[in-house]
Amino acid sequence: MDLKSKTSFPSDPSSIQYAPSNKSSPELALGYANRSAVLYHMGKYEACLNDINRALDNGYPQNLIYKLLYRKAQCHCALNRKLEAQTAIEATKEAIASLGPSELTCKRKDTIVNDLLLLNKKVDKISDLCSAAPPVSEWLPLSHGPNPVILQASAAVGWKYNEKQGRYLVANQSIAAGDTLIVEKPYAAVLLPDQYDTHCHHCFTKLLGSVPCQQCVEVQYCSEECRDASWDSYHCIECPYLEIMHSIGIGHLSFRVVLVSGLQKLLAFRRSRSRICSPSEAGLSENGSYGTDYETVYHLMTHSEHMQPEDLFHYALTATLLLKCLKKSNFFMKDGQSKNLYKNQTNHENVESLSTLTLEKSMNDCSAYSAKNEADGRPAQDLSNTRQATEITSDDEVYIGGLLLRHVLQLICNAHAITELQTSSLSTESLVDSLSQVRIATAIYPTASLMNHSCDPTIISSFQNDILIVKATKDVEKGEEIFNCYGPNCRRMPWAERQKCLKEQYFFECTCTACTKDVAKEEKFKALKCPSCAGPLTFSKPTHLFSCVQCGQQTHATEQLQGAVLARELFVQGIVQLEQGNYSEALPKLKDCYKLRSEVLYKYNQDLSEVCDQLARCHASQGKFLEASKYLTRSVESTEVLYGVNSIELANELQKYAEVLYNAKKFKEALNVTDRALSIFKLHYDLAHTSVKEMMELKFHLQYELGK
Repeated sequence: MDLKSKTSFPSDPSSIQYAPSNKSSPELALGYANRSAVLYHMGKYEACLNDINRALDNGYPQNLIYKLLYRKAQCHCALNRKLEAQTAIEATKEAIASLGPSELTCKRKDTIVNDLLLLNKKVDKISDLCSAAPPVSEWLPLSHGPNPVILQASAAVGWKYNEKQGRYLVANQSIAAGDTLIVEKPYAAVLLPDQYDTHCHHCFTKLLGSVPCQQCVEVQYCSEECRDASWDSYHCIECPYLEIMHSIGIGHLSFRVVLVSGLQKLLAFRRSRSRICSPSEAGLSENGSYGTDYETVYHLMTHSEHMQPEDLFHYALTATLLLKCLKKSNFFMKDGQSKNLYKNQTNHENVESLSTLTLEKSMNDCSAYSAKNEADGRPAQDLSNTRQATEITSDDEVYIGGLLLRHVLQLICNAHAITELQTSSLSTESLVDSLSQVRIATAIYPTASLMNHSCDPTIISSFQNDILIVKATKDVEKGEEIFNCYGPNCRRMPWAERQKCLKEQYFFECTCTACTKDVAKEEKFKALKCPSCAGPLTFSKPTHLFSCVQCGQQTHATEQLQGAVLARELFVQGIVQLEQGNYSEALPKLKDCYKLRSEVLYKYNQDLSEVCDQLARCHASQGKFLEASKYLTRSVESTEVLYGVNSIELANELQKYAEVLYNAKKFKEALNVTDRALSIFKLHYDLAHTSVKEMMELKFHLQYELGK
């Protein structure tokens, strides 16, 4: 088993991205055909078949079609599809027979016929019962069944309301760690620009063989279905304005919310708003359910009363700019023809018409508008009636402009980052990788937005493309609140920094248990080592001395502080060498750092765990897996104390440890570690998650090795 064979397909060849998009485009057809060959050799047979079909649909040269048909037969054979393989073989024979000597030499034809005979023998050996594995459902079942009111949530979840907390989620019954509480598609979502080359613009799946937009070279899709759905829903409007969208941050998602809703739906919603509801019922439909309709988005809090006037003015300008884009795009055409408008224009014409459309020009156009007076002078639910510019006379346009502003304000506090676990290593040989959650998109999930924040949350969020899966990481008793984490986590960020972040972006002071009772516990993970008892030595502001939590000894800790500074310098020097692949230079620096930190830092100090991780990486890169495993043992111990026995951080560390043990041929120990990591991953993630699948694959190989 090659644990480093997590090969990713490079961004698509520019020949496909920049080829003419009209049917019978030989450039596009050749691009798809060439990529199909690469995908076949990578063993990506389904993606290869898709590209073969695209090449054929786009006018691939008749005299070369036999090559694609033969490759199609090979793919179906590899996928154990007997009938499809036989059909493709016959089609290949017919394509060869139709070619004259000038198109295909007799020698070349004989070679292909012999290849087909050999392939046919392989296909004949395929059992008629063989078939490809059924696709995994993208929807994970909710624990305890679906909720009749909160439609995207489990029946174990309910909501409450009070003036201080607003709406929030609670447990209707006892919830166990690992229960799936919410499975929700976003109402709207926007892929980040730096992910355009690697992810589908519509569903955010990782690209293997992409399909470009037919009007621009910026965005790519995983399939024609996603491309067409994107065009019909929003990209027909956004296509010429992407450069503007990239410059306005969260405003792009506000724009997307309006586009996916559609003009007619928004106007109909406006007419239906005669029904007055209390804050405790905000977002509920007329039948009393909280689902996936626009009403759930509209009633999210704006927090405009907490924002600074200058910020509100800037958001109003952004909304004005977005409204101008809508007007120029003919979004307000009520006959539904706007989505076809750009198919008859070039992208350059649209972009040139917007060359002067900037925030500065918008500022001049609405200089008489006071965002503070408009936004703060009305209740949040009336922001949709804000008049943004004197030249706008259409009541519909003013209403949509108000919604754009409203959604910008809402998304500042309610937008959700869609993340993906990505691996980075200092070299291709390294087996001890750094794992991190990387933001790939921004979305609005109305149900998940109902959860309040805690710096020590009760849930974890993961994603299947754009689908949010929320699972409990702790037991929650009936009546207790279910908490999300808005970013500042007590195990990754100190108290003062958490409070600052939450106050600046979310306008509240956090009073969760971690912020009111557990602050002292956090300090030991940054503590020095007590010279008397080796306990955690933390700084006391009143005395300006360091005090031991265990024995109470007080000291200036001069030697420990000096040692910590020197150890940091050694660590930085070691990492510089490690990044350059100079392992023989890096190792002594990191070893000296580890020795010094062991002398002056508390045994569970995060810096000590950090250098253990890097030493393990250095040894693994040199193929010294037993040495690497010794350091990972210490890192695992510290991670467990810091993050908890069922934490995802511990599972990630155990995964690294198991892979190193496998390569050290310590199969029995590796299997025990794998089982432990797998049980934690299953607690946090669904079975389709990458981490779960990787550990199940490792377990299979370990069982095979032990069964030899």
